Amino acid sequence: AEQTEFEWRGRDRAINAMYGIYYGASLAAIFDLSDAAAAGIPLVTGGIWMLGPAFNPKKYEGITESTMRAANTGKILGLVNGGSLGFAVAGNSEENYKVVLALSTIGSITLGEIAFQTQKKKNIPGGKIEIMRHYGFLGTGVGGAALAATNTDNAHLIGVGLLAGGISGLLIGNKVANKYDYTRGDVDALSSLGVSSAGIGFAVIANA
Repeated sequence: AEQTEFEWRGRDRAINAMYGIYYGASLAAIFDLSDAAAAGIPLVTGGIWMLGPAFNPKKYEGITESTMRAANTGKILGLVNGGSLGFAVAGNSEENYKVVLALSTIGSITLGEIAFQTQKKKNIPGGKIEIMRHYGFLGTGVGGAALAATNTDNAHLIGVGLLAGGISGLLIGNKVANKYDYTRGDVDALSSLGVSSAGIGFAVIANA
């Protein structure tokens, strides 16, 4: 059953802090900040993200575990797809890492907030959130595997392939979730089976 009141756990605050640290570290790298600033800014942003509920308690009123799960799903998928877009845009340029960091940060913050607000308003079933996460990662993984088979070192192509895989995964995940009423347990089983199958596949390839 969906819980009616969300209680912040140490794990939830730690996850928020980790994202904040990543965003701050990205900012420091993008602007080539000095050693002191580069070390301090991630700690500041990590603290801000960890203390978000204290800074803006109204935003977090009435949330559930699924709200935070949706937000974290949006953050990680936004980071991955934003980084892929960065590779697609910057290619093999000398400072492509700055574009990748910038777009991964923007994507993570943006998609995380969209997912948070959508889940807060619509209360989407937990199974759908999990299936979107599953297919989002699966799509990126399939895109990466296809690229690995080509042995390409073209960053533009790598970025396009990963982004196409990630977006395709989300689209497929949305269709699957709308068609079947999956639970979180169902998706955990699917994910475990997928990891096991991938491991068997790599083992076969390694011994071929």
